[in-house]
Amino acid sequence: MEGVISGKSTMPGQTIEFRGHLIDSLTLSKVTDLIQLMGGHYRLNDIRIGTLKKDISSVNMSVFAQDKGKLQELLTTLSYYGAAPSGDANVAAVPCTEDGVLPEEAFSIKLPGRVHYEGQWLDLHAGQYLAIVINPQTREAKIKNADDIRSGELIVNGTQGIEW
Repeated sequence: MEGVISGKSTMPGQTIEFRGHLIDSLTLSKVTDLIQLMGGHYRLNDIRIGTLKKDISSVNMSVFAQDKGKLQELLTTLSYYGAAPSGDANVAAVPCTEDGVLPEEAFSIKLPGRVHYEGQWLDLHAGQYLAIVINPQTREAKIKNADDIRSGELIVNGTQGIEW
């Protein structure tokens, strides 16, 4: 998807959705600030705010960036806040080519590097990266430590088709 933002030239973009307690948790405010801090732009397409405390809110927005690389970086960051591509898009997956080495575009999460325990910060060993591995035979998707991924396993790339 490409679009024009405030009369500017066409920029690559993608429509994403958020669901949850977006207003009282300040998630929507954090996300829109983050988009701008990362040099992106956004357009709110639809917003539905729950009327009761137990109600879930939803936002459908289009995000845009200077180029496809910046857009992917922005989408990856927004996925940590629960962003999911709009619709039922499939994930992209590529085979791992070397044991313990993630493909360049792999969707990965790094666990925190330290924990605070009884008044002291303890370092986690290696600050592990996790990735999503798909087994086409069993039709299962699992999260695995990057060090445990083996050559030939299918690794999810990008953020399309991931819902947290």
